[in-house]
Order: sequence, then structure tokens, then C-alpha cells
Amino acid sequence: MRTTTMGAVVTGAMLVLGGTASAQTYTGTVYGFGSGNNCSRYQMTMDVTVSGSQVQGIFQQKDRPQRNFAATADAAGVFKGTAMLGEGNKMSVAGSVKPNEVRVKLDGYCTFDFKLAPKP
Repeated sequence: MRTTTMGAVVTGAMLVLGGTASAQTYTGTVYGFGSGNNCSRYQMTMDVTVSGSQVQGIFQQKDRPQRNFAATADAAGVFKGTAMLGEGNKMSVAGSVKPNEVRVKLDGYCTFDFKLAPKP
């Protein structure tokens, strides 16, 4: 019974995340928003690779070091995590994976709300 239930959960997660465990990369660029004085001037680019339920992201604010995060999506495709920025600073990462679209919200000093498209 437990094996059958776990198999159904894994199969459901794979269907939500695109049907197969093969990796797909998504990309996008946005500007920040929030209460910080310069948020609207901060440009952030992100690439996210989804393989099964594993979500790995690389993001970079213009003229800043590249950062990354890793998270695991649940059966509905929702994930949460943290990205370390250095010097003890961090950003909250939350998002969702759907066929042909990944949404990611980075929330720290400024907020960056990505709607990523499949990378050609």
C-alpha cells in the first residue's frame, strides 16, 4: 500500500513538472521592486533548471556576483528555499513549476518576481 501511494505521488509530481524527469531550463530578466530606494533600477537575470522535482537556479544582479539556490518542488509544483548572498545575507526563494513556465520570487532587500520561459 505504501509503495503504491508513494508511486502515485511521484508520478503525479512528474506530470505536474512536465511529464518526464529530463532536465528543462527556463530563463528571464526582471527589475526589482520594494521599499529600497534603488530597487526599480536593479536588473536581475535568472536561469532555472528543472529535473523531476529538483529545481536549481542561478541568478545575477547586473554588476554583482552570480548566486544560486536549490529546492525541491512538491506534488503541486510549489517550492521554497533560501539563497545565500554572502556576508550572512540571504534572500527567500519561492515559486512554482508548470509545463512551459516557472515562476520564482526572490525576496530580500528588494523583491524580484520572475515569470520564466523555456530557454531555446
